[in-house]
Amino acid sequence: MMNEKDNTYKIMRNNTLNLDNRNVTIYMTYQELQDLMRDCVDYTMRTYSKEFDKMAERKMVNAKEAAKYLGKNVSTIHRWKGAGYLHSKSVGGRDYFYMDEIKELTTLRAS
Repeated sequence: MMNEKDNTYKIMRNNTLNLDNRNVTIYMTYQELQDLMRDCVDYTMRTYSKEFDKMAERKMVNAKEAAKYLGKNVSTIHRWKGAGYLHSKSVGGRDYFYMDEIKELTTLRAS
C-alpha cells in the first residue's frame, strides 16, 4: 500500500520500502534481514551447485587451464570462443570450456 505523502510502500509484515529518485530504503527487523540473507545464500548455492554438477558430468576447465593444455595464451582461448571454435558455459561470471572440444582441437591441429 502506497503512502503518497512520503513515497512509502508497506511491504511484508512490518517492513516499509521508501523510494526517492535514486535510493531505496527498506526497514525490517534484524531477524527478517537474517532470514532474507539466508534465503539468498541458499538459493545461490542451490543454483551454482546444479551448474557445477553439470560441469562434473562433462569435464570442463577454465580459460587458463584450457590455454595451458593447448599451449596458447588465454586471450587466444577467448578469441576462439568468440569465433565459435570453442563453446563455454558461464558460471558465476566465469567461462568454463568443454575438455572434449579442447582435445578435439588438438587432434585437428595435429592433422
